[in-house]
Amino acid sequence: MTIISDNDISELRGWLCAKGKTFQHTKFESDPNRHLLVSNTDDDLIKALSEECLKMDVAPTQSLAVYKTMKEFILCLESVLPESYRSAGAFFCPFGSSVTNFWTDKSDLDVCLVADSVGLEGVSILEELEREVEKHWSKFEAAGLESCSLISNATVPVLKFHGKKNKPFLDVSVNNKAAIANSHLVALFGLLDARVPILGRLIKRWAQLRGINDRSEGTISSYSLLLLVFWFLQNRKPCILPTYDTISKEAASKFASSCEDICCTDHGFKVPFVVNIDFILKHLWTNRMKNEESVGKLLYEFFMFFGDESNIQSGLKLNLRDGSKSQTTRDDGLAVVCPTTERILSTHKGAAVLEQVSAEFRRARSILQQTKSLRDLYGV
Repeated sequence: MTIISDNDISELRGWLCAKGKTFQHTKFESDPNRHLLVSNTDDDLIKALSEECLKMDVAPTQSLAVYKTMKEFILCLESVLPESYRSAGAFFCPFGSSVTNFWTDKSDLDVCLVADSVGLEGVSILEELEREVEKHWSKFEAAGLESCSLISNATVPVLKFHGKKNKPFLDVSVNNKAAIANSHLVALFGLLDARVPILGRLIKRWAQLRGINDRSEGTISSYSLLLLVFWFLQNRKPCILPTYDTISKEAASKFASSCEDICCTDHGFKVPFVVNIDFILKHLWTNRMKNEESVGKLLYEFFMFFGDESNIQSGLKLNLRDGSKSQTTRDDGLAVVCPTTERILSTHKGAAVLEQVSAEFRRARSILQQTKSLRDLYGV
């Protein structure tokens, strides 16, 4: 048996994060709140739920093999990028769960081709990239890919690569900088407290297993789902995450003459919020108080809130900028405001899907009230 060291995985994580111009994952290892994942002050059932959460957390599924495959795919893409694009400064930037520490075994790899200076529309760039991929398909086939197709009529056009058994594995978009910035925000929130990525992965896994985590089918996107988690954590007493307004570039301008460095990630990507955690804790989130809720308690309370029919079906809009909630119309269902773009993101498309999503949240609430079992919650 080959023994895989943590250094092997850390090295590939670092490579992927550098490509994604985001945070290094090594910073996740020393969070002072790790002891709160299981709390001796919880009742026995909640304590057992916390322990089950840690056992079933799917972070380890982003294994060495997964990282190696991701790296190989990105290198394949780089090898077929036209020279004119390279000369114009175009580059591939992974984003999403592969670089934010919210990966599950059902996640795929999202990559953005940043090509501002190429002078072509996104679909035209993808069409040219598709032709280059077809010319050199043997490289991608050797990496385990079976097919490639251009989805040009999507809200965000993508070149979609499928792996074994036609399973989607890799999506390439063009100049999708909002998604890259959103990934940086997700990664930042995950760095502020060790419970955040664990809770996010568990809830994301639940949505995937229950069939409500597929934006193409009108159900809730992974990003929208994580925003629900973040809003919920902003509203704990004491709060576990700060509001977006607290860490915004505008807020930082009161304390720094120039925000360029503190609003720039480890690898040089500029975002409209502060990514320097020391600066956040020293100057912006100065009223942070210790929250000692366990991961099991947080999971339970998350579904007690969102499984309440009055919260998900009556028309509720959540805003991470200030942590507020407001009533909308019943037809709107549950929606969340993207803090970086201020776009309203719905958790469903159409009345039938709203009922499907609502039913799963209600089911989760009911199960946790009865058994407090993560396995029962997942239905596996």
